[in-house]
Amino acid sequence: MCAKVIVSLIFLAPFIMAQESNYKPGEMLVFFKSGVVALAPGEQKGGIETMISSEDLRIYLNTLGFQEITKVVPDFSPADTIATLDDGTTAKIPDYSRLFKIIVSKGIDIQGVCDSLQSFSEVIIAEPNYIFHLEAKPNGMHPV
Repeated sequence: MCAKVIVSLIFLAPFIMAQESNYKPGEMLVFFKSGVVALAPGEQKGGIETMISSEDLRIYLNTLGFQEITKVVPDFSPADTIATLDDGTTAKIPDYSRLFKIIVSKGIDIQGVCDSLQSFSEVIIAEPNYIFHLEAKPNGMHPV
């Protein structure tokens, strides 16, 4: 549950706003549990064969016209999940190496697909790949 809240906050950052139907057609962002996607070392994208933990998930994505899966944060590694704050406090952050963009056929109801994906035990959260627009503009040399 905590991971869902943290990942959701990424999409709701201050000073940006996404309108419900304002997303890239055929694209979604999916945060998987560990061990679901296996890309070769150094690879940033792959095909359906990279979905190693669930035949049902592969079949479902193939029915949607699966095209590609790509890491959203390519240089992130599980070792990056521990951060030391300025005051010396250690904080655990989500493992963004498990956040992927999945591309399927453009005519698909992406919101419905995201809702369906959340029924798979391997998926932590799935959302359309929203297009964000700035709600505040920088104020000269001192952004708001």
